[in-house]
Amino acid sequence: QFPDTASNSVIPLTWVEQARERQHTTDSRLWAGLDVARFGSDDSALIEGTGNGPESATIVHGQDTMQVAGMGMAYLNRWRGTLAVDVIGVGGGVVDRIREQKPPGQLVAVNVAESSDRDPDLMSNLRAQLWWDVRKALAPTSDEPLSLARLDDHTYQRLRSELTAPTYRMTSSGKVQIESKDEMKARGLPSPDLADAFCLALYARSRARRRVTFGAAA
Repeated sequence: QFPDTASNSVIPLTWVEQARERQHTTDSRLWAGLDVARFGSDDSALIEGTGNGPESATIVHGQDTMQVAGMGMAYLNRWRGTLAVDVIGVGGGVVDRIREQKPPGQLVAVNVAESSDRDPDLMSNLRAQLWWDVRKALAPTSDEPLSLARLDDHTYQRLRSELTAPTYRMTSSGKVQIESKDEMKARGLPSPDLADAFCLALYARSRARRRVTFGAAA
């Protein structure tokens, strides 16, 4: 039998499919990730979650920085949760505009090109850490395995495709390096915008403040 995923894929297909069948549980954390489009062919994606999994996603194409910043502000105003945004490139302008408005909730600016903030000896950069954290959270052996049960079918199908697409390799210094978006495009694969938003969302989840009541600040 052929394996269901490439041996050097970051996330096995079976793990994603198992997460689809796993029960979703909620808690007092509200978290989201916003990946900002870099190029004309890319999408900006916002994915929102609570407890052990995402609940909804918003994907837009061709919107300018101010419109994408509005997506982030709408989330923070509505839910007062924790929102992680990648600041590389035009994402920096989105973060600046959101921060300028002093939103409720917690805004986390993430530069995925920086060094890992937890495993610098094992991960080549923060992007590798974020993807590896998703890998560990989707693993059946995880202490709190993720659920993808609440995503609608279209969003789930796209996320499944994007999560299982990137590969990884070990650098000469023994660190994990995740295939870049440019490398994926060179293989004829689309940019994993929704999956990157999911990685950011899981990072926000790790930074989220627990709340006394749903939607109220701790």
